[in-house]
Amino acid sequence: AYPLALKQVIDGVERALRAAAGGERGSGGEALPPGRQDGWGEAEGAKPPRGGAEARGEADRMSAERAAEDDPVNRPRPPPPEARASRAGGAGEQPEWRGRSDDAGGEASLGSLFLVLALVLAGRFVAGFYPGFRAWMNLRIESDLRSETFDRILEKDYRFQRAFRTGDVVTRLTDDIGEYPRLAWFCCSGIFRAIDSAARLLFSLAAMLVLEPRLAALSVAPLPVMLYLFYLVRRRLTDKVEAQQAAISRTNDLLEAAFSGIRIVKAFAAEEGQRRKLAAVLAERAPVQLAVARLQALFGSGQALAARAGQVVTIAFGGWLVARGRLPLGTLYAFYLYLDILVYPMQDLPALLVTARQAFVSAERVEELRRFGAPGAAAGRKDDIPGAAQGCVAAPIDRIALDRATVIYEGAQSPALDEISISIRRGERLAIVGAIGSGKSTLLKALVGLVPLAHGQIIAGGCPIAGEAGWRTFRERLGYVPQDSLLFSESIRENVGLGRAASEAVDRAIQAAQLASDLPRLERGADTILGDKGSLLSGGQRQRVAIARALARRPDALLLDDSTAALDARSEELFWGALDREFPDTFTLVATHRLATVRRATRVLFLDRGRIVAAGTHEELLGASPAYAELLAADARSAALAEPE
Repeated sequence: AYPLALKQVIDGVERALRAAAGGERGSGGEALPPGRQDGWGEAEGAKPPRGGAEARGEADRMSAERAAEDDPVNRPRPPPPEARASRAGGAGEQPEWRGRSDDAGGEASLGSLFLVLALVLAGRFVAGFYPGFRAWMNLRIESDLRSETFDRILEKDYRFQRAFRTGDVVTRLTDDIGEYPRLAWFCCSGIFRAIDSAARLLFSLAAMLVLEPRLAALSVAPLPVMLYLFYLVRRRLTDKVEAQQAAISRTNDLLEAAFSGIRIVKAFAAEEGQRRKLAAVLAERAPVQLAVARLQALFGSGQALAARAGQVVTIAFGGWLVARGRLPLGTLYAFYLYLDILVYPMQDLPALLVTARQAFVSAERVEELRRFGAPGAAAGRKDDIPGAAQGCVAAPIDRIALDRATVIYEGAQSPALDEISISIRRGERLAIVGAIGSGKSTLLKALVGLVPLAHGQIIAGGCPIAGEAGWRTFRERLGYVPQDSLLFSESIRENVGLGRAASEAVDRAIQAAQLASDLPRLERGADTILGDKGSLLSGGQRQRVAIARALARRPDALLLDDSTAALDARSEELFWGALDREFPDTFTLVATHRLATVRRATRVLFLDRGRIVAAGTHEELLGASPAYAELLAADARSAALAEPE
């Protein structure tokens, strides 16, 4: 609307200038006769100039009139006022009532013009809030998408961790979602910018077509050129952006691994090796990112040149039309303003096609995380177990059983667990013994749902575990301590509670795990921040924090994967005593090869290559299984050798 309003102003000024120039051509302030020229061309209905004879006759007539006026006898009488008014009107003078009407019309037109300009100003003010609202929407989409994807990742099983490294996952959750021009930006700003640019383009073209169709056609001539440029670079751009994001993921993988294992790097003086690895990764990454930058620069320069060239051609042609009197000056100026409006959307729409390619690459990378192989029954996704009912696990659990459970890792030649069937009741303590690779850890992971069962089922309280609701309820009743005690870079209290347990329960779990005696030696006790992955604590202290975390919610079943191996004999003795006192109804499954731990078990399972080869009490297995006796004897000898240290 703004260019159209200015066009009206310029056209009005031009008409006023024409009228003023015409008045100056008259003599003595008299109005020009209808047939006289006004300096801007002949007036409408103008007559051709008179010949020489007519001019001489007119001069003789005027001389006679002046002579008659000088003769007092023959001087003509002045005409009456009505005749003078009529003659003045015929000579181009305006009567008083007509002047007042023109003034009123001019004031009305000026008022309409100011109203349009005021509306334009108000629209500009409101539009000033649009970028801020768009940025807010970008942040909301980024936050929601990242949270929803993170929730999906938390549901994945071990296969996801094998397929995606930590640095790659972090890159996809940060750079691919939040950075410009990635997914969150395109979902809001990209789409609304396309709508905004399309609206500007269509409205401006419509107004320009009404004003001058030929100039309008010239104005949009560069658009096909820009689209053709995008067509040329689209495939190469997609490939380069994919390679760029993969290179970023490799960089983050290396950085994450280096900082996670920084103590090992320092201990072995391996800093130079890490520097070489990073230099090699960056050397691969730089050419890829430069290739993306070159493609973007080439496309951006090409479309800018095409847009400005079209603008120059349009202005030149419009100026030629004005010079020939075929186009009003106000129309050309309105076109100039519309061309200035058009330049941005004509550059933005093809550029949005380029950013869309980049956003689609990021969307595919994020979607790859979300749709990665659905977990099997052990992860709560296999719902076709006969008799299974989601969420039917009642608390407290009085019995847990594995029925012909079989686990086969991807790519393995033989099963890690082969037709395992066991049952444990409340108050029992089951020790799972076997050599390295016999399936002890896999059995506990299967019970927790960290690895899927190829076939078979897990039964808790007489109910087969199936579906996400069933597994979630079952896991809430379990306490699991893995072989590698991973701690978060938070305080001891936050690591133990995990936001799930009350402060009193956390303190009780710390006492039971024999960690309370170590707290006074820490700067802030249980509120001490542990550093990266608990680096502030020793191995035994980290293990006890993990045990306290498993006990914080008073689980019905406690699963310990060789968790007492990092405890000294006295700490282990105190731990088992506290467990018997504080958690007498909790049944325990402990994977171990330590004689001191096995002696406290009510039953023992002896595994070999994923199968149960012997079961019974410790004393029964010592006499029935020579392999079992030899395994424990070897462990006892190792413990004796390590005792002096």
